[in-house]
Amino acid sequence: MVKRAYQRKYNKKKKEVDRRVKLKAENRRRGTYGNGDGKDVSHRKDGSTFLEKARKNRARNRSKA
Repeated sequence: MVKRAYQRKYNKKKKEVDRRVKLKAENRRRGTYGNGDGKDVSHRKDGSTFLEKARKNRARNRSKA
């Protein structure tokens, strides 16, 4: 319950809201937002982006959390 409350509070921060807006805009620009294709916009180390399966993108770097 504590983590859920913390996450709710964290997600309301201006920085996080702006971050999500930016990511959604990029997904919409590429035509993948809300169409059910299972793709995410993933970031490379050089800062560029590419489409990748959501499952792979969200599974990466899980040990850092």
